[in-house]
Amino acid sequence: MAFTDFLYQLILSLHNLMRWVVVIVAFLAILRAYRGWQGKRAWIAADDRSGMLFVILFDIQVLLGVILYIFFSQVGAISLANLSQAMAVPENIFFGLAHWILMIIALGLAHAGRAMTRRLADGAAKFKRAALMFSISTLVVIAAIPWEGLDSYGRPLFRLFGFSF
Repeated sequence: MAFTDFLYQLILSLHNLMRWVVVIVAFLAILRAYRGWQGKRAWIAADDRSGMLFVILFDIQVLLGVILYIFFSQVGAISLANLSQAMAVPENIFFGLAHWILMIIALGLAHAGRAMTRRLADGAAKFKRAALMFSISTLVVIAAIPWEGLDSYGRPLFRLFGFSF
């Protein structure tokens, strides 16, 4: 196995595993925000940290995806070389355009939600803003994941160094 193949498998595996970490942490941050909003709790440092953790892990996930797309992905190479030709293939439309655009939008929504909660003074308003923005961000993420079983661009739920589960 060439070193670049090893790097590709490593980053692809990390990207796949980090997807699940991001989704789980997102749901935990959303749950915490909705509970605080509905329970009329005071905003505490742990509430802030849950949103911060979601955004940081999502940043890492997108960075891994950008590295895959630019340096290792065949779809990325084809799309970067000739976008109009690449758009003739459904897999290229998804991975060459839709997937990363939706993920950047979702990341922007997550960052905006975190920034907005930090600027608000009222705890109820913070919970409400975090709940709404993190929920919308997570829905966009779920729509942009290449779920197993999707026609031409579905991917296994778990991939680890070339093995699929």
